[in-house]
Amino acid sequence: MNPVLPKFLVELIQRLASKSPKFFQVIQIISGVVAIIAFLPELLVYLSVAVPEWALTLNSLAMKVGALTALIVARLPNQTK
Repeated sequence: MNPVLPKFLVELIQRLASKSPKFFQVIQIISGVVAIIAFLPELLVYLSVAVPEWALTLNSLAMKVGALTALIVARLPNQTK
């Protein structure tokens, strides 16, 4: 066992650095798009750009957390050599 990093963290880093199966790559892309859509209204408000009322409904904390969580979880499965 590596005294600097616990085995769990070593495994997590290896999985994040390895190639994911095609299905999980699609999930990552969809989650990334949802995250961008969720954060965009907040960015526009921060930049003092007029944002339509319907776009502010996309600015939900649950949507952001869900999209980012799916993005990370979809990155964990890896292909074995």
